Amino acid sequence: MVKAGNNVIVLRGGTKQTFNPSKSFTVHSLGNQYDQTFSFTNRIRSFAGFSWSCIRFIRRLSPKPNLAYVISTPLSVGFVGVYARKRLGIPFVFEVGDLWPDVPIQMGILRNPLLKLISSKLERVSYDNSIMICSLSEDISESIRKKNKASEILTIPNFSDNEFFGSQDGRTTVESGKLHLGYFGAAGKANGLDFIARLVELSNQKNYPVQFHFMMEGSELGVFQEKVRSFENVIFYPYGNREKVKETLDKIDVGLVSFSNYSLLGTGSPNKLFDYLAAGKVVICNSQGWFQSKIERSECGFYIPYNSPELLFEKLHQILDPRNYQRLSANAKRLAKREFDKNRLLEIWKKEMLNLEALKD
Repeated sequence: MVKAGNNVIVLRGGTKQTFNPSKSFTVHSLGNQYDQTFSFTNRIRSFAGFSWSCIRFIRRLSPKPNLAYVISTPLSVGFVGVYARKRLGIPFVFEVGDLWPDVPIQMGILRNPLLKLISSKLERVSYDNSIMICSLSEDISESIRKKNKASEILTIPNFSDNEFFGSQDGRTTVESGKLHLGYFGAAGKANGLDFIARLVELSNQKNYPVQFHFMMEGSELGVFQEKVRSFENVIFYPYGNREKVKETLDKIDVGLVSFSNYSLLGTGSPNKLFDYLAAGKVVICNSQGWFQSKIERSECGFYIPYNSPELLFEKLHQILDPRNYQRLSANAKRLAKREFDKNRLLEIWKKEMLNLEALKD
């Protein structure tokens, strides 16, 4: 958007500071703290505090921006967009990456009837007042359409940085007869860590040739580490930036996308999936949904049901066959380039944003 001649202001949490990546691009960290290890109550406080900080900030802005781009989750940021439009006359686009509050309700995290009611009303008000909804998956778009038939919905999934991750040489260790499986990402209640721990346990009980590589952070990491620490075929890496992720991806053959056993978790657009694909890694997922269908139809990985982790080891002979692995790996890279290429998707997104009346001269 900056390259297209727009001035862009980004508001985010974290230690209070302001910096300018370029003349027309300013980032303000508003001082609100958040951590994956926060309790549910502390997360709510953090979300509410961030939303209030954003509102105070945009009230002071002069001149007022032509457009606000509001990214959820958390759902509470929808209030920022509604306030901007109703009180300040600033139209907003609402990006939806997860089905809030449906997911925490299904998981039993959001139980209070009053909070459920408030959250559901905020969701609908956010949809109703946005000039466009940008959804990160077709499953999310379909759910939104059931609640709001009038909104314009643009579906743009998370993307694969094929230039960055796709530059790897496709090295694999399957020729040695050992499979290197990695899980990179969040270690929270939604991430099916019991499923992953069971994979580790089964591999040791049956003496399967699997080495596990983990780069994780989150509230459940300590509990997970305690479950698997006694096994020798487990390596943990410090949670790192994308350069570290790329370096660690080079050590694995298979990337795992894991969620807990709740159907709505399969509607999201998990970042690491697209990194795995760009790097040509065979993908294993344990939830059903749009990306499971993509993986199976593109023949670049396998769906292993959450309650049947042992089925992964029935696929070992297919993955460990060098010729078949190269086919699966090539299919992964092909899918990343065909449907999730960063440059192509960003160009589509930019075109849609610049076509909005609010950004026209």
